Amino acid sequence: MLRERACRTVVCVCGILFLVLWFWNPTLSKDPLVQDLLRPMISRILGSIIFGALLLFVGNRVWSRIRWRHLAVFLPALLIAVNNFPFIALISGSAVLTRGELLPLLILDCLLIGIFEEFAFRGTLFLGILSKHCKTRRQILLTTVICSAVFGLVHFANLLENAGFGATLLQVGYSFLIGGMCSIVLLRTGNLFYCVILHAVYDFGGRILLIGEGARWDSVTVSLTVVLSILVSVWMLWMLLRTTPEDAKRFFSKKGEDPSNEHY
Repeated sequence: MLRERACRTVVCVCGILFLVLWFWNPTLSKDPLVQDLLRPMISRILGSIIFGALLLFVGNRVWSRIRWRHLAVFLPALLIAVNNFPFIALISGSAVLTRGELLPLLILDCLLIGIFEEFAFRGTLFLGILSKHCKTRRQILLTTVICSAVFGLVHFANLLENAGFGATLLQVGYSFLIGGMCSIVLLRTGNLFYCVILHAVYDFGGRILLIGEGARWDSVTVSLTVVLSILVSVWMLWMLLRTTPEDAKRFFSKKGEDPSNEHY
């Protein structure tokens, strides 16, 4: 009971502060780029606390032990995340980092994005729906697709920040794919930590030129990305189709129940 009251209090207080920041744009730095990095951090910290409290309140099992066999699903997903980094552009000189001193700030920002969005979408939304729809493999598949679609569509909110429609549409598309990938990783490993790392690494690669300039895409990068995406997508789909209702239900087992036969 005490834990429930504490969780409700934390959610209410942080929720109010989150709404205040939504309408108020405090000046945290005279440097426009630093301001753009710092301001969302506060909201992401509050959001992480809110959804962290919700995870604690619900009590789903999302921190299973790390096992070697998890690498079978984590490493292919990590390959996609790392590939989002503009290696060729930076090595060739077609892109350069002009504000390298802001690298630690950018890393922190991407980590907070990973924590906030994975707690919210995979830990809360995805598992919340899955808890009611995990009786068959078909239900697990549909739940994964639907929640990934919601995660992608939410990124249309970037239009409110004057993002271009084409760029936003592209972000919606790859957010759907990344959301699906993280959902599958969670299903197969039972550990939300992997999803946070994947999300943070992917966003870091995609946002690195915020502190630089230049073109990130070239024919080699595009070709490599297409090939990797196809191969990893096929593998991830196979891993998803192998997921059983018993795998999914382990997220919702009560404290004290024996999870020793888990086979993520």
